[in-house]
Amino acid sequence: MPMLLRLRRIGLAAAALTLTWLPHASAAEVDFTGKRIEMIVPSSAGGSGDVLARFVAAHLQKELPGKPTILVKNITGGGVINGANYFQKEAKPDGLMIISSTGASILTPFFRKDEDQVRFDPSTWMQFFAGPSGYVMTGSKVGGITSLKDLKMAIDAKTPLTHGTSSVAGIALLYVLALEATGANYIPAFNVPGSDSTTGFQRGEYKINGESIASYIQITEPLVEKGEVFPLFTVGGVDENGNITRDPALPDVPSFPEAYEIMFGKAPEGPTFETFKTMVTAMVPNARGIALPPGTPPEIFAAYSEATKRAFTTPEAKEAVDKALGPFPIFYGEQAKSRLAATMQKLTPETRDYIRKLLLERFNVPI
Repeated sequence: MPMLLRLRRIGLAAAALTLTWLPHASAAEVDFTGKRIEMIVPSSAGGSGDVLARFVAAHLQKELPGKPTILVKNITGGGVINGANYFQKEAKPDGLMIISSTGASILTPFFRKDEDQVRFDPSTWMQFFAGPSGYVMTGSKVGGITSLKDLKMAIDAKTPLTHGTSSVAGIALLYVLALEATGANYIPAFNVPGSDSTTGFQRGEYKINGESIASYIQITEPLVEKGEVFPLFTVGGVDENGNITRDPALPDVPSFPEAYEIMFGKAPEGPTFETFKTMVTAMVPNARGIALPPGTPPEIFAAYSEATKRAFTTPEAKEAVDKALGPFPIFYGEQAKSRLAATMQKLTPETRDYIRKLLLERFNVPI
């Protein structure tokens, strides 16, 4: 789809940005004049969490009471563990430290909560900014997979479908479950940095590539327009009834359930697909967020919520959001907080056990 046409479509979708009811606590009691606020990003610069953090920080600092400076602080190591542990331990309930949360921030303690090194609990965080994100699987001309027909042929021939991907306890699990549901000879290389997986994919070292919509817009779409890269399917969006739909950012690309039916002539089924559905409906609606630490007073939560609403409802901000992150609704205040709680509720022990067994038996990867 031409870039201009897609951006026009995105502009129309921006009109549907969700505005939420905010707390009644008096934000007027809060003043950050002369203060510096740290936004913790538990990943390296340039990743999806970092892109979100810097984008939000630039807009939010103009609207918080007293117009403080927000400094983004990347803390790497152990996936998201070092950064999230630091936030959980060091953040005071004074509004001077916040965290950029992604899927890995939620899934790491979900799978590894009994490990001594995991000392953070996202269920205690007070999320004031939230939104879904989309994820797309692509093939390339150099890798020989340019369509669902090529993908089906590779699946039938048991061709190794190599894929450089992120932390095993992250959004990469959506791709794992989708490809496993097809019976493909899928070979993921876990813990490959995003820049390395993109470079390897473009050289043909990886047959397929999975990325966020934000990454797709900024890095991959120009290659699609040149006919070098081809979107195969998205993991899908999630509607208000919990059904998997087409991703609003790529409405011409089938969701994974649609792609499966195109390739195999029937709807997907079975325990791996059911686990895929559970993970998509849990993670996609709350794929990104910004949160305050536990115990933050209501007036500070209200100040952040109201500032976020002001920062992201101007026409200029709406356009910037769509170009940077995709045409997704943004939620503020109590609705943002409740989306995190809903995600945690959907992640059941049964889902965890099924994924653990799958990863160990298929890839010899413990989690």
